[in-house]
Amino acid sequence: MGSDAVKMSMITLFALVSCTKTKLDCGDLLAQYAQKPEALELVDCQSGTGQTLYTAIYRVPGANAEAVERILVDDYGMGKLRFVGYNWEPEKGRYGQYGSQALQNINPNYTMLITMYAHAEDKEKGLIINRNKIPCFYVQVSIVET
Repeated sequence: MGSDAVKMSMITLFALVSCTKTKLDCGDLLAQYAQKPEALELVDCQSGTGQTLYTAIYRVPGANAEAVERILVDDYGMGKLRFVGYNWEPEKGRYGQYGSQALQNINPNYTMLITMYAHAEDKEKGLIINRNKIPCFYVQVSIVET
């Protein structure tokens, strides 16, 4: 292979590498690496420890929670929400999981774990059984290395 061909191969390789995202960014993880339900509002994203690289927390008003739950169950395999004690949580603790192509391009061992929950006890109103009247539900999305 001539030196011009080697130079061209190196330039092509450099262009491909520089155009490919090679690291994760903390932030709106669902918008960056999956399909974010419209009603979700990003609250926070923080670095994790161990196998958890980042965790983003979202909130959704109780009135919109059922629509978001349906997406998380249907698209990501999360367990349906059940009322347990004083909380709404996924059935059998089953998290949703998603290994997007964008994550796989960064590292084939990266995947997203998704859960949803709400605390149903209010200091003034007592226990709120009607999920539509709970002020907000939370969705937690973590990027983990498996």
